[in-house]
Amino acid sequence: LDHKIHGDILFPASAFIELVISAINQLFQYVSSEQQSITLQNIQFLSGLHLDNDDTIQIETVIIMPFKEFFIYSRRKPPNDSVHLAGISGNEIKITFSDENSLHKYSSKEWSLHCSDLINLKIDASLISSMYDIQSILNRLLLSNNTNSTIIAENENDIENLYKYFSECGLTFGPQFRSIKKII
Repeated sequence: LDHKIHGDILFPASAFIELVISAINQLFQYVSSEQQSITLQNIQFLSGLHLDNDDTIQIETVIIMPFKEFFIYSRRKPPNDSVHLAGISGNEIKITFSDENSLHKYSSKEWSLHCSDLINLKIDASLISSMYDIQSILNRLLLSNNTNSTIIAENENDIENLYKYFSECGLTFGPQFRSIKKII
């Protein structure tokens, strides 16, 4: 509820993107063991998703294959018989989204269309080879010329206490991610 625009609490655009990426990963986890890069092309944010503390909102992420399109819809306080904990079944997708008119009816009744785009999936060999290569990751970070990546501490005890605090908050940093040298 920290994302406000002109006093309205809005679902962030980055959260829509995360929904799509998670849905794609879930969809393809059984199809391919290869690491794939995901490119979203011409993403369109069509309407904001306004949030309220008291609202129950159902969000549906729909991926239409083989056209590689996605749509994100929402509706407020859905009826109990329409909530699908594991998403819409394959038969429902086939029936509901087999033609553009059905898709429009789905959007225009009680659902609001917020976001749509095309998905481009490809296997990226460089992504696979560098994914777990620490030196490759460090080289990319060093090449980014980011001088703000190090926080400075007065002594080692301060640094250890900071990481202890992070851990208590649920953030565990292993040795490769402990870049704090000094806190001012």
